[in-house]
Formats: sequence, C-alpha cells, structure tokens
Amino acid sequence: MYSNHPFYASLRDLGPYFIGEGEEVVKALFKSELEVLSLLMEERYLSKIDIPPNIKIEIAPKEELTKITGYKMHQGIMALGVKPKNALLEEMSGAAVVLNGVIDPDNVGAIVRTARAFGITNLIVDSYSSPPYLRRTIKVSRGSLFHMKVHTSPNLPLLLKGKNSVATSLRDTAISLHEAALPNNPYFIFGRESTGIDKDILDTTKLHIKIPIDPIIDSLNVAVASGIIFSHYSKLSKAFCAT
Repeated sequence: MYSNHPFYASLRDLGPYFIGEGEEVVKALFKSELEVLSLLMEERYLSKIDIPPNIKIEIAPKEELTKITGYKMHQGIMALGVKPKNALLEEMSGAAVVLNGVIDPDNVGAIVRTARAFGITNLIVDSYSSPPYLRRTIKVSRGSLFHMKVHTSPNLPLLLKGKNSVATSLRDTAISLHEAALPNNPYFIFGRESTGIDKDILDTTKLHIKIPIDPIIDSLNVAVASGIIFSHYSKLSKAFCAT
C-alpha cells in the first residue's frame, strides 16, 4: 500500500535518502532547499502544514504508522528526502564544526542544533562519526541539519592542514577557553568522549582549549561542551563586529 514503506521503516542510513520525522522537522525541511519526495502522515496534518506541490502524500492512521515504523510515534508525520551532495570546502565560509569519531547520533544532533543556534552553518564529519542524516540525528537537531552545509571527509588531518583549527583537549598544554585567543572563522574539533580527538589531529592543531570545570568531574558531554564553546565564540564574534 505504501510505496516507500522500506524507507519509512528503517532507522539506518538510507544511502542517498533520509527520513525527517515530526512536525517541526518537516516544517524545517520545507524551509530548506532540499528535495522532498514524499510524506507519510496522519490526515490531520493536511490542514496543519503548508505542503509544497509535487510531493507524493500517503495518508495512514496512527496505528498503521506504528506498524510501519515498528515503534509508537509521538508525531504522526514523516518525510522522505534526498540528501544533498557532499558540500565543497570552497562553499563553506565562516566557522565550522568538525566531528572526529563522534558516534552517538543524539550527540551529533545536539551539536548541530547548538551550532546552528549560534550562527555556525558548516559541519565536517569523518567516516568514523555517526552519519549526520540518520533519522535520530535529524530529529534531535529539530531539522537544523537541513540548514547546514555538510561535508564528509575520509582524511581529517589532510583537510585541516592550514586551517584555523581549535581542538578540545585535556592535555596539560590546553588553554582555558576563557583565556584563549580564538582565531577568526575557526574549525572547532570535537572527538570521542572515551578517547578524545585522534592524536594525529591533535598534533597538527596549534590551539588546544579546555573548559574549566570542577576536578571532581573528569569531562563534559561533548554536546554540552560544544554549547559552552559556541556561546563563548558567539559573544567574541559580536564583540569583533562591534569594533
């Protein structure tokens, strides 16, 4: 009955496609330039969302949606979209977020949402990080991902060569965030919570920063740390603009 049933039922990476789930996510998708192929939703959304033309609409009751997805949905609407091409680095202007082996899709989604909230629109991920267009990541980002330029790289050390990179680090040589002189348009690098940023990336990054915290806590969640850093950078950027 539902032509895109296999896509809507999957929680995995869908190759050239992605699933956006939830009313706010779908609205954010329609505000972006990404291609949307179809919607699977409850009938009530026909009057709630302004749906662009030429999108295939499939209506199903909530019970049927639960059967299709394999779990109880809080919001009865999903969109099938087409992933954009890998963004070119030349297209990325301004600061960027770089993820090195961040494997939790919730963390990736939260970092994306926070970055976008503070005006950062570039995302670079390596092949070890959770794919940014997973359904869960998109949902946690509340559709912020649709308004980011996304580049996936198999070789971060080479990509970061010559860039104004800033690495979050627990090394003794790391400078406190509040004392560090952040460069213009930095590439903020975040790594695994377990082992941190890869050594070959740390060794080629000139500026290492750390967030001062009570020593009883060994580290912060990577998404929380990103929010603190982006907020600090945003204040500095506005100060630069005012001078």
